[in-house]
Amino acid sequence: MSIKAGIDMVMVPYNYQLFTSNLLDLVNSGAVSVDLINQAVSRILTAKFELGLFENPYPDTTYIGDIGSEPHMHMARAPSLRFC
Repeated sequence: MSIKAGIDMVMVPYNYQLFTSNLLDLVNSGAVSVDLINQAVSRILTAKFELGLFENPYPDTTYIGDIGSEPHMHMARAPSLRFC
Protein backbone atom coordinates (compact mmCIF):
# COMPACT_ATOMS: atom_id res chain seq x y z
CA MET A 1 0.00 0.00 0.00
CA SER A 2 3.04 2.26 0.12
CA ILE A 3 2.52 2.90 -3.58
CA LYS A 4 -0.91 4.36 -2.84
CA ALA A 5 0.77 6.60 -0.26
CA GLY A 6 3.05 8.06 -2.94
CA ILE A 7 6.17 5.90 -2.78
CA ASP A 8 7.23 5.48 -6.41
CA MET A 9 10.20 3.18 -5.88
CA VAL A 10 10.22 0.57 -3.17
CA MET A 11 13.65 -0.79 -2.31
CA VAL A 12 13.25 -4.36 -1.05
CA PRO A 13 16.69 -5.87 -0.42
CA TYR A 14 15.37 -9.12 1.02
CA ASN A 15 12.38 -11.25 0.11
CA TYR A 16 11.49 -9.16 -2.93
CA GLN A 17 9.52 -12.14 -4.22
CA LEU A 18 6.99 -11.68 -1.40
CA PHE A 19 6.72 -7.95 -2.14
CA THR A 20 6.20 -8.64 -5.84
CA SER A 21 3.60 -11.30 -5.12
CA ASN A 22 1.73 -9.05 -2.68
CA LEU A 23 1.76 -6.12 -5.11
CA LEU A 24 0.47 -8.33 -7.90
CA ASP A 25 -2.33 -9.54 -5.60
CA LEU A 26 -3.22 -5.92 -4.78
CA VAL A 27 -3.33 -5.01 -8.47
CA ASN A 28 -5.41 -8.09 -9.33
CA SER A 29 -7.86 -7.32 -6.51
CA GLY A 30 -8.20 -3.70 -7.63
CA ALA A 31 -6.74 -2.29 -4.40
CA VAL A 32 -3.89 -0.76 -6.43
CA SER A 33 -4.57 0.31 -10.01
CA VAL A 34 -2.34 -0.44 -12.96
CA ASP A 35 -2.63 3.28 -13.78
CA LEU A 36 -1.06 4.14 -10.42
CA ILE A 37 1.83 1.75 -11.13
CA ASN A 38 2.26 3.28 -14.60
CA GLN A 39 2.34 6.80 -13.15
CA ALA A 40 5.04 5.78 -10.66
CA VAL A 41 7.10 4.12 -13.40
CA SER A 42 6.73 7.22 -15.56
CA ARG A 43 8.03 9.47 -12.76
CA ILE A 44 10.98 7.14 -12.11
CA LEU A 45 11.95 6.94 -15.78
CA THR A 46 11.54 10.72 -16.20
CA ALA A 47 13.90 11.33 -13.29
CA LYS A 48 16.44 8.87 -14.70
CA PHE A 49 16.28 10.51 -18.14
CA GLU A 50 16.69 13.97 -16.61
CA LEU A 51 19.73 12.77 -14.67
CA GLY A 52 21.24 11.26 -17.82
CA LEU A 53 21.35 7.77 -16.33
CA PHE A 54 20.53 6.11 -19.64
CA GLU A 55 23.25 7.94 -21.57
CA ASN A 56 25.86 7.61 -18.82
CA PRO A 57 24.76 4.86 -16.41
CA TYR A 58 28.05 4.43 -14.56
CA PRO A 59 29.25 6.73 -11.77
CA ASP A 60 32.43 8.76 -11.96
CA THR A 61 35.03 6.71 -10.07
CA THR A 62 37.72 9.40 -10.06
CA TYR A 63 37.59 9.82 -6.29
CA ILE A 64 36.54 6.31 -5.28
CA GLY A 65 39.75 5.84 -3.30
CA ASP A 66 38.79 8.77 -1.07
CA ILE A 67 35.67 7.06 0.24
CA GLY A 68 36.25 6.07 3.83
CA SER A 69 39.59 7.89 4.06
CA GLU A 70 40.31 9.99 7.14
CA PRO A 71 39.72 13.35 5.34
CA HIS A 72 36.48 11.97 3.91
CA MET A 73 35.28 10.77 7.31
CA HIS A 74 36.23 14.12 8.88
CA MET A 75 34.14 15.95 6.28
CA ALA A 76 31.23 13.56 6.82
CA ARG A 77 31.33 14.09 10.60
CA ALA A 78 31.72 17.88 10.47
CA PRO A 79 28.02 18.78 10.21
CA SER A 80 27.06 16.65 13.22
CA LEU A 81 29.90 18.06 15.31
CA ARG A 82 28.47 21.56 14.97
CA PHE A 83 25.56 20.54 17.18
CA CYS A 84 27.55 18.79 19.93
